[in-house]
Amino acid sequence: MALVACRECSRQVSDRARVCPHCGIDDPYANKAISRGMRAPGWFSLMALLILLLLFAFSVGVDVNSILILLIILVGSLLSIGFYFLPSLIASNRKHPDRRFIFIVNLFFGLTGIGWIGCLIWALSRDRI
Repeated sequence: MALVACRECSRQVSDRARVCPHCGIDDPYANKAISRGMRAPGWFSLMALLILLLLFAFSVGVDVNSILILLIILVGSLLSIGFYFLPSLIASNRKHPDRRFIFIVNLFFGLTGIGWIGCLIWALSRDRI
């Protein structure tokens, strides 16, 4: 049994502990890079698809301005969706106990502004509300 630093609170915890006794995070000794390793291939695939789509558009002879406008709309839409679901993403990343309820409230009441701010505060809190 060895003591290692918790990946969330950096306090000493046993390497056999399933939950950190200080902050309550699951797998406190797991490496962040290993636990997030599945996200990199998704971004790589998205970029490869985008490059192939641009090459196809150039080979067919589509106007460059049309491609740029489409690209700006696509990136703007993805950023807007990511910002809208930011409270849900934070709750999921922090493994909040109410992350499913935060997602549901964020989905239906996030556009009100008050619902989005409420979900953000809820996602950043450690205890149940």
